[in-house]
Amino acid sequence: MINYQREYNLKEISYAKNDAICKFYIETTSIALIKNIIKEGGYLFIGNTSKTLFCFKYKEIKIIKFISKEMKIYKNLIVVDSGMPLSILGNICNNNGISGFEKLMTIPGLLGGSIFNNASFLDQCISDNLLYLLIIDKQGNFRIIKKEEVELNYRKINIKILDEGYFIYKAIFKVKRKSFNELLKNKLLAINYRIKNQPQIHSLGSTFKNLSNIKVYQLIDKYVNFTEYNGYSICQTHKNFIELRKDLDILNLVKLIERIQEVLYNNIGLFIETEIKIIY
Repeated sequence: MINYQREYNLKEISYAKNDAICKFYIETTSIALIKNIIKEGGYLFIGNTSKTLFCFKYKEIKIIKFISKEMKIYKNLIVVDSGMPLSILGNICNNNGISGFEKLMTIPGLLGGSIFNNASFLDQCISDNLLYLLIIDKQGNFRIIKKEEVELNYRKINIKILDEGYFIYKAIFKVKRKSFNELLKNKLLAINYRIKNQPQIHSLGSTFKNLSNIKVYQLIDKYVNFTEYNGYSICQTHKNFIELRKDLDILNLVKLIERIQEVLYNNIGLFIETEIKIIY
């Protein structure tokens, strides 16, 4: 399956809903097509954009979204396409008595992006039960990568033997069993935690990556003495969230993010990375 469009406005599929036109937009289930695109260059892979800001008016680039959701469950293994939404993956696993995704399924992302960002929530991490990644490297070669070849960091993975530019198209996980009642309990725990602790606003979730020993919202609360920039506001109930506004210039959101980073650097001497990916 291939959906191919020229001069495509990404506000149709982006969380932020701002105008950003790319030269080509492609949704596909074809691995062969993706291999050819990688070899040609000039591409960017996206997921469901729940952690992405497009900060350009027009860009001569191919934006590709892999939408294959094939999944196979074996006795001890799960094989899943990277286009699978975590919500669907979690429900399938829950119905089959498989643990590891019942809390992660509350993350509004696709499997591929969640692996690339080493997503976690509460005590579950996407890489906990990971065994292998099936990838296409930037030369267009198919590769099988063992978990031992992956450097796992907070909100990021690094395949140690490859340069950046690879594409993850499948992941293989080991099966870990739990009862349906345990899985349901964990799922409800995650849902209730989000309702209680995260603001119910239109946002990209946490703006900044936490430090190993402190939450960034605590640093913002302590050191940042402003609350908004040209209409974009820091959420006062959770200061690592910024509400999206489709009626405002998205660059002003970026300027607010940069102002916060500057203030925190001047006070603690550390550059705080964003969880949000900003595409210029």
